[in-house]
Amino acid sequence: MWDSLIVSINDTHKLGLEDCLAVFGHVPITKAVKHVRLTEIDTQTSTFTLKFLHTETGQNIEKIIYFIDNDTGNDTRTATGIKQIFNRMFRIAAEKRKLSPIQIDTVEYPCTLVDLLILVGVALPPLCYLYRPALHAVFFLVPNPLGSTLKKWLDSDRVLQIIIVAEFLTHALETLIFVVPRLKYYRVPGEFVPEWLLLGLLEGYGPARRLDTKARTLGEGSVN
Repeated sequence: MWDSLIVSINDTHKLGLEDCLAVFGHVPITKAVKHVRLTEIDTQTSTFTLKFLHTETGQNIEKIIYFIDNDTGNDTRTATGIKQIFNRMFRIAAEKRKLSPIQIDTVEYPCTLVDLLILVGVALPPLCYLYRPALHAVFFLVPNPLGSTLKKWLDSDRVLQIIIVAEFLTHALETLIFVVPRLKYYRVPGEFVPEWLLLGLLEGYGPARRLDTKARTLGEGSVN
């Protein structure tokens, strides 16, 4: 009766099923737990069955989980009602694991004017350090006497080195505080993490903002 719904959930909500297994099935999610999938929905007993492979034992294990109390009035006799219950359980389980109910599996590169201006600002000190005429060209557009005073102060290898190091340390700290926790929260796959971290070192907070924006565009990850 629920075959098409089961196929749909298995295709689009692998992480949600994993969350349910951990929170409602009380199964610790380790690297040994693989291929979590929904195999049965039983509205008579208000349960559903998850099956997974445990690589340490080599066994396929089934876990029967009760639907949470249906105090929202969802009709478990209909696909729509079942979907709403699953959506609620996915959200609750993700929240209890301190994870997002959705996954970001892409890298969002800087594309807004603000992002590009930040990159230009980050690139200027190293460029001026390696090619001093670039510094003179920048301050050619700045009115005197402010421009002259600032150029004189910046026209020093030591000052530029301090600025470059300060930039790197600041962005590294922003990456650690803002980007790294979001990479975990949004379950970014390992193959994308190095690029996100590199962008964090280049931009600072920018990648964290783009992760949040991407999550909003993806919505809540509901069962359709």
